[in-house]
Amino acid sequence: MCVSKQQLGPPNRMLFNRRMSAVQLIFIGMFILFSLFLIMNGFQNLGFSRLTVLFLVIISIFGSFINIPLIKLKNQNSEIGFNHLELSFFGLEQPVNYSIHPQETHILVNFGGAIIPLLLSVYLIAINVSSAIFFLFGIFVVSILTYPAAKPMKGLGIAMPFFLSPMIATLNGVFFASVIGDFTLAPALAYVAGTMGTLIGADVLHYKDIANLGAPKASIGGAGTWDGIFLTGIIASLLSVLPFL
Repeated sequence: MCVSKQQLGPPNRMLFNRRMSAVQLIFIGMFILFSLFLIMNGFQNLGFSRLTVLFLVIISIFGSFINIPLIKLKNQNSEIGFNHLELSFFGLEQPVNYSIHPQETHILVNFGGAIIPLLLSVYLIAINVSSAIFFLFGIFVVSILTYPAAKPMKGLGIAMPFFLSPMIATLNGVFFASVIGDFTLAPALAYVAGTMGTLIGADVLHYKDIANLGAPKASIGGAGTWDGIFLTGIIASLLSVLPFL
């Protein structure tokens, strides 16, 4: 029988560790519930009914597990080898193994984290076609500003300051809604600029860097409902209504 070091420790330490685990689980559960609440409110700000919002949340969550193959990129500096990385999420360590220099990188696109936000953005532009030029200019602004801020990180992917895109998209939505004279368009303008601008500036324009990141697979929007593309649009749609309350 194999006994871990924790089992050999004093009873008080065992009780403390169990309580800490319970607190972590409760905290994670509250965080997820609060995030879902914000996501649902973000969708409602875009003008969707509660039933539609519920449907969007469900397909976004389940779509997070679907990665669709897109293209393969050759890596010129390939070699065999693996590194070990420990990622921490609210105190819970998650081991990740990634190749140092794989021969090729498979580019995937996540259904929940990229395709759904993209389709919603196209839909919002289509139903506000008279203001399409403002939507497109907002996408351009966010793309240009997020491109230099997005930094390739070997073995991990493309990283950038989390609140940069939402703040730029929010200011964009508020400004152009004021120019148009229709403040109800602010959430839609912010959402479209945030999602599509981040997709283009942080991912598409950095596609040449992806093959040299040391990852055999790279998924656009790969974190699903927790990905920067998805969350940028939601946060921007929430923040954009604050100036008009």
